[in-house]
Amino acid sequence: MKNKLHSNSSIDYQRFGMNLEKIIRDRKMKFVDVACAIGTTRETVSNWVHGRKFPYLGYLMKISKYLDVSLDELVEGVVIDD
Repeated sequence: MKNKLHSNSSIDYQRFGMNLEKIIRDRKMKFVDVACAIGTTRETVSNWVHGRKFPYLGYLMKISKYLDVSLDELVEGVVIDD
């Protein structure tokens, strides 16, 4: 069974983690870089990347802004052209 944000959610923790890891790696960054920039720990970012946990909305917004990606791209892997 996939981890979900809550029972009515369609957010897949694993997909989010894979998207986050790809974006971080594409930018030649490390988990610790993202963690420091958004005010959390490397371990927390690692938990997100490996699908063990899912960030709160405030962290999602900070990650999105720091990595310059939309929430859709970050959570669903959907790239939206402006």
